[in-house]
Amino acid sequence: MMQFPLFLFGLLLLLKAADWFLDAGIKLSRLVRIPTVVIGATLVSLATTLPETTISFIAGLRGHTDLALGNALATPVMNLALIFPLFFLAAPMTDPKKVVSIRAGVFLATLVGIWMMAAISGEISSAAGFALLLLAGIYIVLMYMVGRPLDRKSTTLMPFFEWLQMHLLGHIRWARNESVRIRPKILAMLFGKFLFGLFAIVVSGQVLVDQGMQIANTLHVPDYLIGMTLIAFGTSLPEFATALSAIKSRRESLSVSNLLGASFLTITLALGLAAFLSPVQVDASMLTFDFPLAFLAGASTILLVHLRPRRVKPVARAIVILFLFALVARSLWIAMGVK
Repeated sequence: MMQFPLFLFGLLLLLKAADWFLDAGIKLSRLVRIPTVVIGATLVSLATTLPETTISFIAGLRGHTDLALGNALATPVMNLALIFPLFFLAAPMTDPKKVVSIRAGVFLATLVGIWMMAAISGEISSAAGFALLLLAGIYIVLMYMVGRPLDRKSTTLMPFFEWLQMHLLGHIRWARNESVRIRPKILAMLFGKFLFGLFAIVVSGQVLVDQGMQIANTLHVPDYLIGMTLIAFGTSLPEFATALSAIKSRRESLSVSNLLGASFLTITLALGLAAFLSPVQVDASMLTFDFPLAFLAGASTILLVHLRPRRVKPVARAIVILFLFALVARSLWIAMGVK
């Protein structure tokens, strides 16, 4: 049974690769004077969503729509209900309440739109998949634009971009030194470390998924269950590893932005790609359990940032326990043949 040692190897490689990736991303952002919250909301989020996107692409090509949708819905639950509360248990939150609430609200509004569309038509069509891909592209461009230093003389839309910057990213402190000297050798080394970390994340994530599927096939469980358990767990490990590294290095804002951004990109970029390649049929049980569970996971982030400090840790523990119980119960429900 070589699947288990390979699975463990992939996990250890993934944790180390996330360390390299996060460290290089922070140093690169400092060199080019980009705040870490912008890096977390765009580049890091996009990179840590690559495993989900890769799986959705393969699943879409092969017509395994149950696997793609199960993974797309379970991954945000793990990000927002299991990983996000770790910041309240291990470190104080520094992100503004309004920023987290609005970013989570965008995720929830998009999820509700997909939910309603699937309930009406019973599927996520190729046209809907294309629309989700457009949303992902708009999000990435918008987060980059509002994250740059604003030149008040450049456009008449400056008040609008200032409003977006305040409500999507919060207060940003920019480096005041305009003449930062960047050595090409150091920049090349950091960029190489960044790319190597990204490559290792994708490869190790793929190893985890491949070996997880082999383990699941050996145990004779359905593909639907694989998508929302082993696959979702494997593809959420980059976010988990990045969160641990961020807590350790006291860079919580980077990982919080990454979790919210990655969750949004999972239901737009990853799910949109799968639907664009092959219409995703939505099972009735997903409409009654998985969509509501993902919605509650997103809502829990808003709840946590608005609680009083003395109540945060007990509620964070309760959220982790309740969602773990819900995922286990759902997995057993499917394993018993009820879908």
